[in-house]
Amino acid sequence: MAITLDGLSRPKAATEQTLSLTLFIGTATEYDAVGNGREGVFTPFKLSNIDPSQFAVTSCTTTSGSARITTGGSAFSNVFVGDPVSGTGIPANSTVIAKIDGGTIDISANATASGTVTLNFDPAALDPTLFALGTDIIKQGSNLVVKVTAYQYDGSLKGAAGTDTNATSTRELGSFTINADEFLSNCRVARQN
Repeated sequence: MAITLDGLSRPKAATEQTLSLTLFIGTATEYDAVGNGREGVFTPFKLSNIDPSQFAVTSCTTTSGSARITTGGSAFSNVFVGDPVSGTGIPANSTVIAKIDGGTIDISANATASGTVTLNFDPAALDPTLFALGTDIIKQGSNLVVKVTAYQYDGSLKGAAGTDTNATSTRELGSFTINADEFLSNCRVARQN
């Protein structure tokens, strides 16, 4: 029996990180692509963040009449566009509208005071990140090629089904080939008298 593995690599070292995620698995869908010998299974799933915690960044520099806020180093590394921000000299209902780098952000309203302050950020619960795994079985002559692909989708699906053609990004995870003739000849059972 001949099985060829392509595109697979050893597991790499990983760092441990605590995440608060919920995994939802959707309904697997079988599909047949008529005329090209392709069949497969498409399985959607999503990872949903429960709700990120509020956090504070100290030693932020504000300037009265300016929407730009700076801090030392990369203290804004966990701040994202759209995050609500509050603190001394920050107008109510202000949000981050631009992240220049890890130490500089712009907010939606100009600061009302100059100084070095602590700012509070309260990120909203994130929309779920949608993924799918596609397993294709492709007939090529006497060979069967099994290919596994991961698909990622942004929030623009709005309830529509994810497919291999409307994915935001695609990554082939690996494939293998089975020579059907060799496989079947190795599966024959010897006749007993």
